[in-house]
This record gives sequence, structure tokens and C-alpha cells, in this order.
Amino acid sequence: MLISRLKAGYGKFYNKMKKPIWFATILLSVTLLIRACLDIVRYIDQSGLDNAIDESIENNTVLAPLYDSAFFLFSDLIPIMA
Repeated sequence: MLISRLKAGYGKFYNKMKKPIWFATILLSVTLLIRACLDIVRYIDQSGLDNAIDESIENNTVLAPLYDSAFFLFSDLIPIMA
């Protein structure tokens, strides 16, 4: 809806910046969808995920840092950079 308004109001700008606008829109949508899916999974199976992360921290395995890094990358960094 916002892109169609941009196209109608600023046609020259839209035609010039069409690909970056669509790329940013799609990238933001995908990252927000991933964050929503992670929140849903965390809500549904919160105890299992929490137990796995707690065991990973106690046993010093790769799950906790990998989970934290992936969550930070897909939910914070990519939307900010887009």
C-alpha cells in the first residue's frame, strides 16, 4: 500500500529506486516473519527450548551462542541494515 502511494506521488523517484525499495521491503518482511515464527515456537515449546539452551550453557556447547547469534542477526541487524 505504501509502495503504491510512493509510485503515484513520486513516479520518477519510484522508477529510479524500484529495485532497492522492493528489496528492502521483502527483506524486512522476511526478517519480521522469522522473528514472529521464533516467538511462536518459543511460546509453544518454551520449556524445551529453555532447557536445551540452559544445558548448552552448562555444558559449554555451541547451541546457546549459535542461537543468540542467529536471533540477533535475523531479528535486529538485518532489519536495521535494510
